[in-house]
Order: sequence, then C-alpha cells, then structure tokens
Amino acid sequence: MTLTLAVALLSAAPDLRRVLEDFPHATAFRYGLKDDQGASMDCLKVVPSPKAGYLGVYHTLEKGAFTLKIARSMDLLNWRWVVDLDRHAHQGTLFVTNRSFIVAFEKDGPRRGNWIRVRQYEDQTSLYANRPSREFDAPNTLSKFAEGTPNVLSYRQGERETVLELGMHYYRDGVVDRQARATLTNWTTWKAAKQEAIDRAVEAFGVAGNIGDRDALNDQGRSSLLIEGMKVKDDWSSWGLYLVDRRTNEAAPVRMNTHRGSRSFANPTVTECLSPQGRRCLVVTLFLPSQGSAEGESGELLFYRELES
Repeated sequence: MTLTLAVALLSAAPDLRRVLEDFPHATAFRYGLKDDQGASMDCLKVVPSPKAGYLGVYHTLEKGAFTLKIARSMDLLNWRWVVDLDRHAHQGTLFVTNRSFIVAFEKDGPRRGNWIRVRQYEDQTSLYANRPSREFDAPNTLSKFAEGTPNVLSYRQGERETVLELGMHYYRDGVVDRQARATLTNWTTWKAAKQEAIDRAVEAFGVAGNIGDRDALNDQGRSSLLIEGMKVKDDWSSWGLYLVDRRTNEAAPVRMNTHRGSRSFANPTVTECLSPQGRRCLVVTLFLPSQGSAEGESGELLFYRELES
C-alpha cells in the first residue's frame, strides 16, 4: 500500500468541480485507505460525528462476501474499526438526523438478487452496538435482477409522517445499471421511479455501460449529483465521474487528475463538514479500480479540501 499525505492552504472557496479536478492540491489525501484492522475501506461514506471527529460506513471483501462496517476517525486519514453491521452487505451510506442515524445499503442473496436495506439507529451508542430500532427491506420494483447503491437525498420527520428520499440504481433488463429515486414513507411504504433524464444527460458523453453510484451535495446554492459512468460495458478501466445539476439535469464530465495518472474513478461520495483544523471543507471518497489505476493508487481514495484559508 502506498501512503501519501499533502497539506496546502486555499485562498478562495472553489466549487465541487474545481475541488475534484484540482485534487493533487487537496489539503490532505490518502490512497489505498484501510482501517486499523488492515481491512480495505471500500466505498467509504464519511459524516461528522455528533460527539467528536468523524464516522464512516464502508465494506470489505472477507471470505468471499462483503461485510458492511462502521469506523471512526479524528483526523479523516486514520480510521479505527468500531463494528460490523451486516454480512453480504455493501455500498452503504450513512446519514445523521437530529435524533438518530440512518444506514442504507445494498444486500445480496441467492433467492432475490440484490436489494436495498434501510436501518435506523436511535443514537450513537446503538449504532456502535449494531442495535437498530427499525429495519426495512425494499421490494425490487424496477428490476428483478438488482437494485442498490443508495444515497440519501432528503429526510423529513414530522409528527405524523416520516419520509426518506433515496437515490439508487436498478439493473435495467439485466444488462446495465441505470438511475432511479425512491421514497420510504413511515418505514412501511416504498415507491421507486426511474430517472431517465439523468441517464440521458450522462449517456450524452458516450457512456454506454453502467450508470451507477452517486452522491448529492448542495454546492454554492446548486443541488448537484456526483455520479459514476462506465463508458464501455464491463470495462472497469472506463469508469468516469459526471456532475449533474439536479434542477436542470444538465451534466458535465469531471476530469480527475491523480499524482501518477490513474484514469478510472468510481463510487463517489461527497460530504461538507469542518476539517480536523476546524475549517469548512469538502470530503471526497472515490474507488480506483485496479484496471485503469496507476501503481500505488488503486483502492479507496479519500481527500479533503479546506474552503477557507
């Protein structure tokens, strides 16, 4: 594993696209991210901890199956494993409400393919002990093959109704992944719909393979999706990133640069929070497949960039 750390200060607040394309000048970064147990932190989603530091949900391939895990960090670069949440579980996302934690992830099983499981944990103690207060297994309504890679778009909790909105993908006709959106109301009612306008916006850049994982961010007053797209079906070296305006569904390619010239990027997540130094920052994680990555750069990449000098 190659370990890299760099520090830089910014004089202006860049937008998300600039943060991504100017990655080599990030405030700090680390390739091939692993936890303190030596487990790879694939598809890590970072959130600020309500107590101190940061929490992350990620998966690791262990004995032929993915295990979903939680880890904690004080500096974003060094992570301590806390608990395993589920087996045959992966592509997780973590969301902090004012009362609880929501974890959504992709499950796999021999009888029904892949589906989305959503859990709620009442507090951090319950999360660390893996004691969910609610659990919902979503029905596959758009594809009999697979639905997954959830990300939280919004969460509303009122006196009579709770609504969780998720982004997701579905395996269209068992051929390629395409975009969808779902709502879970009162932890009982699930409705999913295709997002073909997003698909068309990304396909316009020659993306013929999967359009899969994504994350959402409010970026300088705009609500954006950072989404992965595979130009050539089944070619993992052709993964790229696209920024989609959620209001207009207009897309633009993100031209990532790494220190040694990796050219394949997948499973993006973005979180705005305070850096370990107490400054506003963007935390970005990406998975760099071995196909298309430069020596020493494959695996999970985490970097953050401070938005204040």
